[in-house]
Amino acid sequence: AMASISAAVKRVGADLGVIFDTDCDRAAVVDADGREINRNRLIALISAILLDEKPGETIVTDSVTSSGLKKFINDWGGEHYRYKRGYRNVIDEAIRLNKEGISCPLAIETSGHAALRENHFLDDGMYLVTVLIVRAMKLKQEGKTLGSLIADLKEPILGAEMAMELGIISLLANIIREIIALLTIPLFARFVGKEVPITVAGVTSLDVCLPLIRKYSGEEMVPVAILHGFILEFCVPLLVTFFCRF
Repeated sequence: AMASISAAVKRVGADLGVIFDTDCDRAAVVDADGREINRNRLIALISAILLDEKPGETIVTDSVTSSGLKKFINDWGGEHYRYKRGYRNVIDEAIRLNKEGISCPLAIETSGHAALRENHFLDDGMYLVTVLIVRAMKLKQEGKTLGSLIADLKEPILGAEMAMELGIISLLANIIREIIALLTIPLFARFVGKEVPITVAGVTSLDVCLPLIRKYSGEEMVPVAILHGFILEFCVPLLVTFFCRF
């Protein structure tokens, strides 16, 4: 659906494309260049509009937004408040925070559900798009587009779809590696050395492969296997995070 509206915007040279779900409580837009403005981009866009009018307010979102969005909201003078997923959850939390004296003009989910305080926190995609269209027309008079408001948004390196694909590949690779380890541990222990099964097992030397390591490498190798698995379990997230910076 997003691809079709994007193509239509470029084909007719429109200033903006708008798309809703069937009951119009979720929305997304496409700028004049055909760029999809949804998920983190949509949150950034409406946040920029609201914070431009009144800095210092708190934007409530669900928990799966990017760190780039948090920085963007902070740079626009706002506070980013992540809450648990579910559009009703973020709306109720924004209402609660307002009652406690924390000014929250917006509750929005990455799915496109958005509720504005000025619209009584109704889950209303059409109202959200109306706010965007009004700002788009004002920006056009200045020779700008909606996209200019989110030019400084730092995008995730991987999109949600690509991240999901890589997650599935990683899961399958891990399952295959564990199967190979379970099948080869007896052979490595017998023909190569009793330490080798620990290396072959990787992080699973801590749990899945530990019974086989005990059986074929000996009871004395169990503490080594546990320590080996624990070190890998602890270090891998740190190393992955570090190398993904480059």
